[in-house]
This record gives sequence, C-alpha cells and structure tokens, in this order.
Amino acid sequence: MLKIDEGEAITHGLISRAIENAQKKVEAHNFEIRKHLIEYDDVMNKQREVIYTQRREILSGAELRESFLEMMDENVEDLVEAYAIDKVIAEEWDWEGITKGVHQSFGFQFDVPEETMARLTPENFRELLREKVHGVFQERLESFGEELTDHLIKVIMLQTIDAQWKDHLLSIDHLKEGIGLRGYGQKDPKQEYKREAYQLFMDMITRIRQEVVEKIFWVQIAREEDVHEIEQQQRKQRLVFNLSEDVPQQPAKSNKVGRNDPCPCGSGKKYKKCCGAQ
Repeated sequence: MLKIDEGEAITHGLISRAIENAQKKVEAHNFEIRKHLIEYDDVMNKQREVIYTQRREILSGAELRESFLEMMDENVEDLVEAYAIDKVIAEEWDWEGITKGVHQSFGFQFDVPEETMARLTPENFRELLREKVHGVFQERLESFGEELTDHLIKVIMLQTIDAQWKDHLLSIDHLKEGIGLRGYGQKDPKQEYKREAYQLFMDMITRIRQEVVEKIFWVQIAREEDVHEIEQQQRKQRLVFNLSEDVPQQPAKSNKVGRNDPCPCGSGKKYKKCCGAQ
C-alpha cells in the first residue's frame, strides 16, 4: 500500500510512463477499430452504389426488356452448366433435374424427342433451350401486350431488388459481428470480410436474376370477366353468411319423456305412474 493522501498527485516517472504507454495502446487499438469500420463501410458503399445505379436505370425505363432478355440467357446458361456435362452422352444427363429446373425457371414442360437427344451436345442444347425460352416469352409478350409486359418487368425488378437488398444488409450485419474471429485462424479479418461480402453480394445478384425471371414467366393476368365472376361469387358468399346470421337458432328438441308428461303408450296416465314406473 502506498501511503499517499487522497487527492494527491502521483508524479513518479515510472508510473507516468506506464500510464502514457497504456493510453497510446488503447488509442492505437481504437484507431484500428475505426479504420476497419471505415474500410468495411467502403465495401458496402461500393455495393450500395451498384444497387442504386440499377434502381435508377430501372426507374428511368432504360432498356428494361433487353436487360430482362440477358437475365433469361444467363438462367439458361446456369441450367446448361449444371446439367449438360461435356464428354458425357446426352442420354445420361440428369433429365429429371433439367425438366424440373426448366419448369421452375420458365414455367413450361421441356420435352426433347429421342432422335434429337441423341445428337445433343452442351453447345446445341444451349441453343435449343434458349430458342424455346425466347419463344415462350414471345408468346407471353403477344398475350399481355408490350406496354403491360414492360410495366411488369419494371415493377417486379424493383420489388425483387428491394427485398433481396434488405436481406443482404442483414447478412452483412451478421458477417460483421463474427468477422473478428477469423484472426484466431491466422487470417486477416479485413481480407476475409471483403471476400465473404463480395460472395454474399454475388449470391444476391444471382437470386435477383432468378427470381425476376421466374415471376415474369409465372405471372398470370386476370381478365375483366374473371374478376367480375370472382366478385359475384364473393358477394353470394357474403349474402349467404349474413342470412345465416339473421335466422334465429331454434333450441334442439329432446325425445326424452318427462316424468309428469302423458305416457306415450296412450293409457292416459302420467309417465311416472305407467311405463316409467317399470
């Protein structure tokens, strides 16, 4: 115990140097934390700029259909790379997976004749699938009309980007919380953050592309007569429901004979003194 009065300054050189060194270490540590946070924010700012640029282009309506056609072709390319294996005959490809993937992404059943399948390679399979997908989209374009189709593409793109961006921000927050633990594995947390944040961003871009294409190919436009018919059915249901509420509920009648009621055998006696006495 140092015999120093309370409030008296400690002026020993050794203690002063120790406190000064501790302050320098704490300040340096805090500076590194702030520097890393700024670098983390720089990564997010670059990603944010990409997303905001896409949204501005969509809102301006610049070449939306061309962008959507590129998304379609990229989805076709993903299916080809996933299932069309080079140096493997087409009959041995995973046709169940191909059919399921095409139906999920583009909303139609993809059937290939056996004589065509025997001649398939990854290259001509890509062209065959691409031609079929563009044909189905052209049919929907003629059915919906160009103006409505472009409007659907615009709305669905914006909704999908906004929803996926929110999920991405949440994933980035979770990444920041645990990125410091990479240091225990002899890895640079900053470099690991950049790498994993970039991978999360690219996964988000892929999900946006796939979801936009799926929604455009699966969306259905209700006709006026269909809407009118649905409204009539709903009105009938509401009317039946309201009428059922207005009808008073009748108490359920019991077939049990009371003890003081006339006996159902027709003797004229009370039930308790006739059949009920047995």
